[in-house]
Amino acid sequence: MSTTDLLLVSQQIEQLLVARNLRGMQLLQQQLRPGYILRAARLINQCRGTVLIGTGFPVLDTFETDGPVGAIALYQLLEQLGARPILVSGNPLCSVLASRYRTYQISVNQQHNLPGIAVAALAELQPQLIISIERPGFTSDNRYANMRGEDITARCASFDHFLSLASCPTIGIGDGGNEIGMGNMAAFLVS
Repeated sequence: MSTTDLLLVSQQIEQLLVARNLRGMQLLQQQLRPGYILRAARLINQCRGTVLIGTGFPVLDTFETDGPVGAIALYQLLEQLGARPILVSGNPLCSVLASRYRTYQISVNQQHNLPGIAVAALAELQPQLIISIERPGFTSDNRYANMRGEDITARCASFDHFLSLASCPTIGIGDGGNEIGMGNMAAFLVS
């Protein structure tokens, strides 16, 4: 396929992903340069090193299921491409995933020295790419909130600094406006 054809396919996928627009994601999509799916796919396809995949959005004492399923699909794809994926999450999700996948546990409700923890982990793991899929992102006051605006900080493990301090490319995937990376689009989010 030519680059033009690939860009058209990317734009078709981008439109399909927001067609129903249940959470106002069309507003965000309009702010992105077309072809963002293609750009992310190329980063993933070219990666042969370590890829950190952060996932796990806390819901009460468990976690949402859409992020982990997507993370596992990415993990399996990356392995087939020759990369070394590692799923990064807090418990209880990390314990569930650890029996079948490479994992890296981040501590829940650890609010002290979060940048230092991320710097040490990045130095140890040496990622070539970092993907966040359905991970809560900091609010403007460094807290975490669910879709209803309820503070869920006490149940969250922080992955934000892994992306903000990374020296490699990063990809953020979300669907509600409160995931990592969505803060870059805060001016366009609907309350």
